[in-house]
Amino acid sequence: MPSYYTIEEFSERRKLQDELRNAINTKAPGYEDYVKAMEDLNKKMNAYSALDQWGVAKQIDEAGKQELIQEIKTTALAGEKFLKNIKQSKDQKVQELAGTVRKLQGLMSHDMNLLQQYDPNGPEKKSLPELQEDARTATVDIGKNQFDKISGQLSERIPMTIQDAKGKKIKGFFTKGKKFSVRPQFDKVVDDALKMDGDKEFLKDFLNKYRTARLKKDPKFAEYTDEYLIAELYAKSRGGKTNFLKDHLENVFGMDRFELNDKLGMRGAERLAKGLERIGENPDVNLNMMLNMKEGARMDQRNTAMSAVADLLGVPNLIARSRNMRFRDENGNIVEGTFMDVADGTDLAMGTNDNALKVNASPFSGAGKEGLRQLCDLQVLDYICGNIDRHAGNLVFQLDKDGKIIGVQGIDNDTSFTSFAPQKKDLNDMMTAPANMRIMSRSMAERVKNMDPAMLKFTLRGRGLSEEEMDAAVERLKITQAEIKKSDERYKETNEEGKLVDKKGIKVTSNHLYVMDDDKFDPRLINYLRRDKSNHEPTSTINEVSILLNKVKQYQKGKLEKKEVKPLNLKEFNATERELLWSKVREKVGTTSQYVNGVYLYSGQKKINSVDDLTNSTHGSSPQWDTMVANMKALNEYNEGAYRKDRPDQLLTTQEYLKTRSLWHNLDTSADAYLAKKMKEKGVTDLKNLVGKNDYEKDRIEYAKKIKAYTTKHRVEALTDHQKEILKQHDEGDLIELNKKMKEEALKLQEEQQNKGPQAGI
Repeated sequence: MPSYYTIEEFSERRKLQDELRNAINTKAPGYEDYVKAMEDLNKKMNAYSALDQWGVAKQIDEAGKQELIQEIKTTALAGEKFLKNIKQSKDQKVQELAGTVRKLQGLMSHDMNLLQQYDPNGPEKKSLPELQEDARTATVDIGKNQFDKISGQLSERIPMTIQDAKGKKIKGFFTKGKKFSVRPQFDKVVDDALKMDGDKEFLKDFLNKYRTARLKKDPKFAEYTDEYLIAELYAKSRGGKTNFLKDHLENVFGMDRFELNDKLGMRGAERLAKGLERIGENPDVNLNMMLNMKEGARMDQRNTAMSAVADLLGVPNLIARSRNMRFRDENGNIVEGTFMDVADGTDLAMGTNDNALKVNASPFSGAGKEGLRQLCDLQVLDYICGNIDRHAGNLVFQLDKDGKIIGVQGIDNDTSFTSFAPQKKDLNDMMTAPANMRIMSRSMAERVKNMDPAMLKFTLRGRGLSEEEMDAAVERLKITQAEIKKSDERYKETNEEGKLVDKKGIKVTSNHLYVMDDDKFDPRLINYLRRDKSNHEPTSTINEVSILLNKVKQYQKGKLEKKEVKPLNLKEFNATERELLWSKVREKVGTTSQYVNGVYLYSGQKKINSVDDLTNSTHGSSPQWDTMVANMKALNEYNEGAYRKDRPDQLLTTQEYLKTRSLWHNLDTSADAYLAKKMKEKGVTDLKNLVGKNDYEKDRIEYAKKIKAYTTKHRVEALTDHQKEILKQHDEGDLIELNKKMKEEALKLQEEQQNKGPQAGI
């Protein structure tokens, strides 16, 4: 069986498939269809994963790619149908089975996505096992590399350059995985208010009382998370102002000012307002509570979910690609998060820097029509994905040599997948609904029309979203499809350009969405597309881009002062795992002598040049001291033998690493033993209070303390299973190159046999 089947992700797949088969007696509607589809898919995937006599799996060509995608799609739709059928089931076993199916759907969703990204006509053809291996979440070790952090409104991003499995360097930003949490902060605010002079019963469980009061006027508040309610309190209080908070609560609870003061107390209201102000200092309040996110939801994974939808829609380049990633920091901790590729384009967010000088006076004319079309397409993608934070600062622009905007790309997409699906206006002034879109490209409209809502939900599985958030994305897709249908029906009789646009090239009516042919986009449309001309309507991305370009023109004319923008220093970060695994160990090997044995010790009378000067029976040597010194010398001796000074970048074998760690551990424990003995002798419980009675004993104790501090700071950790697998590959040689050569030789043999044809007489 191929070794990739031993990887954790694929073991999980087999376990889930066994759970699915073992539930064969279930009568849940759609179950049998899903099981059959899954079995058919397994057969197809096994056929593309099987190794031939030369140890090579079948390469996937265009036909194979489409065949696998179709099989996954068939299974995916069967799974989504089954989950829809049993959504209201109260049977516990059925719901347990639903959990298994959701997990399987998530794994298949990732398989579908990697196949969509694969180019069988590209320079490198791959087999299914190779694609699945590429799709694994990488864990890389940054050693002691220190990275500059770029803090945005919501997330701290670390710029770095990584290498993929083939050595290709990819620049981008790592965003640490961050779980959304604001309810605990608010509970502390209420607890603080309870200590004041208000009605304790009214303040107790305040948020639920607030929800109940809001429900009397608006039933949709039953669907809102606690976090969203806190966001509303923050917004209605104008950022934590006491009088505005009181005005809002009077309206919600139907009280006058005197009644409310009795309930809250004068100081209680102030504490609530001040607490909301403090919560508002957390950037999460500004957007993530508006998403209606639930406590504990991961924010960074929404970036990867949006990348998957862009792939499904056939517009992968509209946003910067994101992928899951982990790295091991300098303290040995695993940091979860996502890696977003550097966007392909120029940042014009300021509008007043040197980049602005590159922009053409008519950036959307000529070749720039494509950039305008992509801006409209991104507006659609943002709505379907529920992205409420698209603005000019979250866009980069591709400029050609003439300064035309020939493309756009969205970045920082971690505020996506709100659980709201507005049909008109914007959500919190930040998301344009289809009813407010004036123009949509024909190509995007066709893609949206042809998208199966069940496939959208399937695509989002396994990416950290709740069922409610996925259902909201499906609802937004249906709303968009309905608006396109209305447009098609309205303009089916008047589809000629002359009947829809005036002599300036602008569409006559602005009350309905118009689906425009891709080649009809015109630079004058930017002002028509801009909806907010008098501040009577909410903002939109296109409005902001229009404002940005006006700033660019003013800057080019010298009317705006230049703002210096510090360029990002993307540091080279070699993410080849088997090399980075040793980034810290490499610094330890051969340097023990420098830090331990070569440390000069001073007494009150003379300088001691060697630890041997402290080791003799006349100076009170002990077995614990002798063991510690022997372990230190053994470590030095082994490291100096393993380390070549002419090869500072050498890699250790697994055996050498394990031996080093064992010797390191011995030195650490023997230092503990010696110091523990001395502490017992002196009757002290704190190491800081341990002091020798004479100069030699003082020096021995201080020396042992130095060893202990050093071994603690530079501890050599045990290998994880993942690291052992990497080292095993390293010990056996460069398997990537070896397998590549073996595959080339095997394919050559196959080709030779095919060219020979059947031999005579056989």
